[in-house]
Amino acid sequence: MLIKQALYTREFQVEVLKQGFMEPNDIDFEKHKKLIFWGIKALADKKRTTTLEEAHGRFIVMDMILGWIGALTPKQLMTLFPVTKDFDGNRYGIKDYFFTLNVCETHGFDQKIGDAFDFIWDYCNHDISDFLIGFLTVTSSIRKFEGQQGLVEEYAAENGIKTYQMKEMNGSTILIENLVITKEGKVL
Repeated sequence: MLIKQALYTREFQVEVLKQGFMEPNDIDFEKHKKLIFWGIKALADKKRTTTLEEAHGRFIVMDMILGWIGALTPKQLMTLFPVTKDFDGNRYGIKDYFFTLNVCETHGFDQKIGDAFDFIWDYCNHDISDFLIGFLTVTSSIRKFEGQQGLVEEYAAENGIKTYQMKEMNGSTILIENLVITKEGKVL
């Protein structure tokens, strides 16, 4: 997996050096499809950021790629990242091929995506989903580096859900309950 990620990252860097970063309005699909493809693949990893600067840098590049996706149409996105052929989403209450096609049809296959985050949230493709998870993870990391709660911790506090973390003590792993303070100032 690491070798694949290194190749994806290298290809993305090659495309950036060839074409540079551009504003979403300047995106030409035929000219820049490799840049978008390799950007998604390179940043769809599960890498954790270790510093605030690294998290900010990663966030900026991911946000730029989201802007580029917003300049595409659903039909163009489908040529780069085809909809995953999972057909039983309705049975399990998850997004699938038919759900994604319905979202694209409702949006308009030839209309620019615009708000890429909202659109790809409903798009069924493993690379796109991994990219979205990476974007949320880096956003949460930035909040934690700045002394705030992460996205999951904030959601848990708002909904009265207790959270735990694993700690190593005397050679065994234990769960320790996190202190959660709700919006009303109550401790869970």
